[in-house]
Amino acid sequence: MNLRKKPQAKEEDDVPPISIPEMKIELKRFITKKYGEEYIDQIPFSRAKVEDWYSLMEEGEKLPIEELPEKETAPEETVSKEESDDTSEDEVSEDDLAAQIAKLRHRRNKK
Repeated sequence: MNLRKKPQAKEEDDVPPISIPEMKIELKRFITKKYGEEYIDQIPFSRAKVEDWYSLMEEGEKLPIEELPEKETAPEETVSKEESDDTSEDEVSEDDLAAQIAKLRHRRNKK
């Protein structure tokens, strides 16, 4: 008589759950493939929402991703040279930034 118990097949509940980082990796792959890489930033941070999104992904449902606004770009022909030469007060050229950095480094080295 054999007293050993036969190994039982694992039930669905016995499968170890996937970790949150693994869920995020899978979500990144799925979103990149289905929606595009620019939508990856919309993956939620909270554990509950990541789990919800992962469940939706597994069920083949649409994820609650917000559409990105289309960037409006003016054709280059419509921008005149005068308009492009005008800079607003907020804009700083790369040369100005380089000069400011050089001044700061010079001050730091004096001390």
